[in-house]
Amino acid sequence: MLTLRTLGTADLRDAKNREVRAVLQQPKRLALLVYLATAKPGRLHRRDSLLGLFWPDLDQEHARAALRRALYFLRQACGAEAFQSRGDDEVGVTADLVWCDALAFDEAVAGGDPTKAMELYRGDFLDGFYVQGGPEAEAWIDRERARRREEAAAASWALAERSIGDDPSGAPRWARRALELAPLGEDALIRFAERADQEGERSVGLRVVESYLQRLATELDVEAGSELRALADRLRGDGRSEPVARDTGSIVAVCPFVIRGDKSVAYLREGMVDLLSTKLDGTGNLRTVDPPTVIRLAAAKAPHGVDVSTGRELAQELGASSYVVGTIIESGGRLEAGVGLYDGAGKLRARAEARTDVEADLFELVDELVRRLVVELSRTPPDRLVRLAALTTTSLPALKAHLAGEHEFRLGRHLQALDAFRRATDLDPSFALAYYRLASSLAASALAGPAREASAAAYQHRDRLSDHDRLLLEAQHAWLNGQTADAERRYAALTVSFPEHLEPWFLLGDLLFHANPYRGRSIAMAREPLERALAIDPRHLSALTHLARIAALEGRDDDLAALVDRALALSPSSDQALGLRTLRAFALDEEGERETVMAELVRAPGLAIARAFADVALYTQDWDGAERLARNILPAARSVEFEALGQIMLAHLAKARGRDRQAEHLLSLAGRHQPAWSLEVRGLFAALPFGPTTPEERHALREELRAWDASAVPSSIAIPLAFHDGTHPHLRGFLLGLLAVRDGDPAAVGHEAEELSELPVPTGAEALVEHLIRTLDAERLRLAGKPSEALAVLERSRTDVWFQLAVGSPFHARTYERFLRAELLADVGRVDEALGWWRTIAERTPYELVFLAEAERRQAEVLTRRGRLEAARAHQARASALMSQET
Repeated sequence: MLTLRTLGTADLRDAKNREVRAVLQQPKRLALLVYLATAKPGRLHRRDSLLGLFWPDLDQEHARAALRRALYFLRQACGAEAFQSRGDDEVGVTADLVWCDALAFDEAVAGGDPTKAMELYRGDFLDGFYVQGGPEAEAWIDRERARRREEAAAASWALAERSIGDDPSGAPRWARRALELAPLGEDALIRFAERADQEGERSVGLRVVESYLQRLATELDVEAGSELRALADRLRGDGRSEPVARDTGSIVAVCPFVIRGDKSVAYLREGMVDLLSTKLDGTGNLRTVDPPTVIRLAAAKAPHGVDVSTGRELAQELGASSYVVGTIIESGGRLEAGVGLYDGAGKLRARAEARTDVEADLFELVDELVRRLVVELSRTPPDRLVRLAALTTTSLPALKAHLAGEHEFRLGRHLQALDAFRRATDLDPSFALAYYRLASSLAASALAGPAREASAAAYQHRDRLSDHDRLLLEAQHAWLNGQTADAERRYAALTVSFPEHLEPWFLLGDLLFHANPYRGRSIAMAREPLERALAIDPRHLSALTHLARIAALEGRDDDLAALVDRALALSPSSDQALGLRTLRAFALDEEGERETVMAELVRAPGLAIARAFADVALYTQDWDGAERLARNILPAARSVEFEALGQIMLAHLAKARGRDRQAEHLLSLAGRHQPAWSLEVRGLFAALPFGPTTPEERHALREELRAWDASAVPSSIAIPLAFHDGTHPHLRGFLLGLLAVRDGDPAAVGHEAEELSELPVPTGAEALVEHLIRTLDAERLRLAGKPSEALAVLERSRTDVWFQLAVGSPFHARTYERFLRAELLADVGRVDEALGWWRTIAERTPYELVFLAEAERRQAEVLTRRGRLEAARAHQARASALMSQET
């Protein structure tokens, strides 16, 4: 029995539960298997219909050969008995030997079993799949994906309504799941809320309705229908037509505690800020200030804990209407805690005390403190306390590890934070917030795969979180899995609902800075949210660093100098310090400082050197300075790999300036130690849609690529040279296809795309390989005079471009695809969008520089045709200036 999963992450297992990796590595052949397996049991498909679905652009002979190869491959990988045929014309799977979750889901839906259906539904059908050269197959996947998503939403609503009587606390969870699957499902929501009201659970329905109304306003920017607004009014019983607004006059700053006793509990100085803030936030009408913001501000004023007068100062600076100060006394393992909640004038509003005989009962102590504070404030039972009690772990060792990780994370020491958060999740495998922070630390350390795994674990336990933290987690999960627009929408919603919180503003800005160029938008759009983050926390080093680069890009020299000064004053020895000094020295033409930083860079880590070169080349566009910087550092190269990488980057700079012979010479030097990268970059340069390559030169290069055994290339040790490991055969096929594009040979382009689609895809390279295939398919359609269809192929491309990979590789950067998209947009008359894509060239990696002058010229051409002559002249002048810099 083969087990085939298609809902969520695609997976195929044999009878011994072993992954059938060979099939999973080939998306097109896996899609063929899924198409056969999701048919009604016993149904066979005619081979002619499969040809039209998966190989419509090949002639009959080549299409049948491709189908024969695919079926032979599947039989070899899965077992011949898993397939059956009728004569030479029909083929299918053996139903009792292949179990498929999509088919089982359909059967559960048809049988009226929503519980079974939602156990099977782990995500969208074949999410993110691309079938090379098969638009009808893609259309089939889209239809099946949409149908099953709607059916999953209906099943979730059925479970939500069933839970009203059986498990009222679980009903909102199923309702939220349904609204995630069908965001505009107002009719079903109305039915659910009315049912809850009828069964005496009005608060359950109202809570979901209020949450939905707020989401419409802040995330989806859609106005609710009149029927839903009227229902909300009736459920509230107060005549209002909008959700209850949060009381911004009840913002509380929980200050670091004073600790007396054994040093082993010193972690509670900051730890109680996290614990009490989490518990208090959302209790009644209380909202709490971000713990990291309070801790950073308090560190300079009261490093040993905050008293009443210092707390009043902190509250005023933070814009909080009240604040909490507290003391913990440890004696022989016994903990006694006392807290006071004060208004902005320093008047005591509520006091609470609690004690525990053992440290392991810390959570009960915190719960008791919150309960007493809330009772003192409202004189009513805190009805949300039961739900809030699940917001943190119940494991004291896990809590300690988590708090240690928070401390390292705030200091920007991500590797140390990573270790602490991993300990926390090992100690408590359901600790959602620790998984969330672990994912952030892994992502900051360029470990994209593990970051996605940690985020998935956090996502699994997201129902334990507050609405605020759940949205943060969902936004992170979306971004790490390539759903950039969804992540942006969620972060933006958080900035509306929690404008005083630091993290949503910074994360929104961070996302825009890293992801925007791959969506045809400038990194400059990150400026506003980053400045808002900096207003909340003026000591935020990452926000300062991003803003300094944006200031350099926009030519705001005074702002650049001020931002760098602030960052260096905060942390003169940080990982970013030398790069910021280099950026300032070259942007402001500080000759003496240039010499100083170049001398220091010779001894710096390779990552710092690469970042400094990139910053100068991209954000100052002083290409003479960038070349001088690289040539001063290369003689001190500590490895031949690093020297080759420097020569490859210099070759891109030379090519960008039209110095083809210099670029060829540099690549030949790099080829002594990195022959694979040297050949790949030579192929890319020859395949550029502009430039003076002759047919003879392209023919010679195609022959060299055909003769190259790309599968025999050894793995690289150094990063980013290792970014191409396992993908050299794919890059070879891609380059052969691009060279065929330059020669105007669509048949050869299609042939290379088909061969590329049959190569096994290494783990982690799925997005890259899909991008390579889509680019060739789009070029083939453009050669055939079908620009709209070509553009549609690119517009459906995955957006999960992991920025560290993009910065480190000319292929991961997708610059060829982005330039092509701009060209196609101009071809179909969508000129403003084309201009946006051209403008993003050379905002994230030096490998984009070869396209920059041509992008400027294309903008000048388009603007001239539209009569915008002054703007056109500016772009043409910029292109000329880039090409005329002296060496």
